[in-house]
Amino acid sequence: MKKIFIDPGHGGKDPGASGNGLQEKDIVLDLSLELADRLKSYDCQVKLSRDKDVYVSLADRTNAANAWKADLFFSIHVNGHTNAGANGYEDFTYPIVDTATKDIRRAIHPHIAKVWTDAGRMNRGMKTANFQVLRETRMAAVLLENGFISNAKDAQLLQNSGFREKLAEAMAEGIASALKLERKETGPFPDVPADHWAADAIKFVSEQGVMSGFPDGAFRPDNAITRAQLAAVIEKIYKG
Repeated sequence: MKKIFIDPGHGGKDPGASGNGLQEKDIVLDLSLELADRLKSYDCQVKLSRDKDVYVSLADRTNAANAWKADLFFSIHVNGHTNAGANGYEDFTYPIVDTATKDIRRAIHPHIAKVWTDAGRMNRGMKTANFQVLRETRMAAVLLENGFISNAKDAQLLQNSGFREKLAEAMAEGIASALKLERKETGPFPDVPADHWAADAIKFVSEQGVMSGFPDGAFRPDNAITRAQLAAVIEKIYKG
């Protein structure tokens, strides 16, 4: 079973890039948690360098991935630039990598780049850099720069939860393609495994029209429910 180490950049005392009322550390954590949730639909193991707003050193990130013997180190970032016109998506590998890493990045890149180009933003291409998290990891490692927080249009997209969901889904699809992951046998929704403890209940409420999936077809079985969502469910039950 493939092991995927998701690395939300920055965190805690290190906000990363800032601009247009946003901080990089918050955007990348949201994307990473969403990605981890979507990867539950695939036959793989997932670990995150952080799952909350805490500081984790670069060494601790790479050490954790190496100790876990991950198959892929997937580092999620958002760009920033003094030139407010800079925009779009790019990703990085270490300058000297094996063919397997190059193939993995080539498989991932077009999925995510398309989300940005479909939104009218640039595909800045596949690049290399001597970043510590790429240099010190002992597995295939890719670092993503998802838009420019310093660009008003990119920041507006990143602030949109629907756009972030598209990015997370593209990341999941890219990783699945690169690592040849197979989808788990599912229940009524693609992200509900057949052996999920609530699979039968989820199937029942969906068939009764009480609860439905999200627009992308997922159910998000482990997500919290808001008071507004609960009210909508109760209303459907009473109107039966």
